[in-house]
Amino acid sequence: MDETRVGAGPSRAPPDPYQDTTRRGTLDPFLHRSQSTKQPKISSSIMGDIKVRAMKMGRAISKFFHYNRIPPNVANSPYYRAMVDTIVEVGPRVKPPSAYEIGKKYLDMEVDDYWRYLENHVKTWEEYGCTLMCDGWTSNNKRQIINFMAYCVTGTVFVSSVDTSEHRMDAQYLYSLIDDTLCMIMWLTFKAATKKLREKHKSIIWVPCAAHCIDLILEDIGKLDDVRDTIDIGKMVTFFIYNHQFMTDLLREMNEGREILRPGSHALLRASWPLRVSVLPRLT
Repeated sequence: MDETRVGAGPSRAPPDPYQDTTRRGTLDPFLHRSQSTKQPKISSSIMGDIKVRAMKMGRAISKFFHYNRIPPNVANSPYYRAMVDTIVEVGPRVKPPSAYEIGKKYLDMEVDDYWRYLENHVKTWEEYGCTLMCDGWTSNNKRQIINFMAYCVTGTVFVSSVDTSEHRMDAQYLYSLIDDTLCMIMWLTFKAATKKLREKHKSIIWVPCAAHCIDLILEDIGKLDDVRDTIDIGKMVTFFIYNHQFMTDLLREMNEGREILRPGSHALLRASWPLRVSVLPRLT
């Protein structure tokens, strides 16, 4: 066996400073890594574990949605993703908030955050002004609701919501309601109330709502004899289908789960809903 000499002889050249002179042992030809000690691939170990954990998390979240009758599309909310990310960030030892904390402690914190957010918009209103708007609609339980919003260059802010079901929707009531919130009315049917507002607030400008104008146009078209007959037939077909479970199931099976547009609770929509389906897509 050859030996490696270490040392300097009289005829040896000066050592090379860039040469590695470290002595190494011999290599064992029988040394190898056993199959049991090999590092498993990421795709077979880590990815498999992630899939199992994702399934466990998905089942738990879905069960919360299903048993509390929460619509699945709530998961599209940006706050849903932020909630899940925050839970992962804080770790497993943190207890979730109680019902009292959600309805009291954290609700108060959200209200405070909203008022701070609103203050930033108010600064913009003082400099550029704003447009105050109202939107009326009918809920599923036939309650008349009016929402008040303020629009400016920084965006739209919700101001308040009023239940007007127990009040008569005349000009005097609307005047007092809008005067309290300094809202610029957007409905042509509130023209009398708007005139009173303009008499008191000279800077208020009345602008009709384009969508409401289209509804009025479609309502007048729906009063034509031929159009009214067609609308009545469409209503009869729709009511017949949705009043018979077999027809409803057959419709969803043949129509890939899509629903037929039914007349809404709004007075204008009851007369113009078939026209909106055929006319509005062409206008947009």
